[in-house]
Amino acid sequence: MDNQVLVLNRWSEGVEDNYGAFTTAPLWVQMWNLPVHWLSKEVGRKIGAIFKEVKEVIVPQAGGKEGRHLKVLALVDLSKPLLRGTLVNVAESLKWVAFKYERCPDFCYSCGIVGHGERTCKEQRNSSGSLLEHQYGPWL
Repeated sequence: MDNQVLVLNRWSEGVEDNYGAFTTAPLWVQMWNLPVHWLSKEVGRKIGAIFKEVKEVIVPQAGGKEGRHLKVLALVDLSKPLLRGTLVNVAESLKWVAFKYERCPDFCYSCGIVGHGERTCKEQRNSSGSLLEHQYGPWL
């Protein structure tokens, strides 16, 4: 709603006092920069293990305008910064797999946490102009 995420949970006694019950939400995550032979549901589940839980993996049809990637429906912890990617071991070398979120709710470009913007962020900004300031953006 209004580009925000609405987290619903089954009611149980005491759930209203359990903040942790409302910190995860399912989001579609695209995984980019994978070798062609890694485009499988099994690989999507293995890499997706970095999230709380993987609900579904889709291997988009090859030849589309988007390019080669996997789509994973994963439970994402909204109380922590969004993951920008992860390193995987490919043929004895490390390769960066970039994440992009589909229909992601508003999140802070300073700290990467869903639910607020840069103007209301409580994190201290790095005024020295280092790369830390631009780790998040609309590309995510």
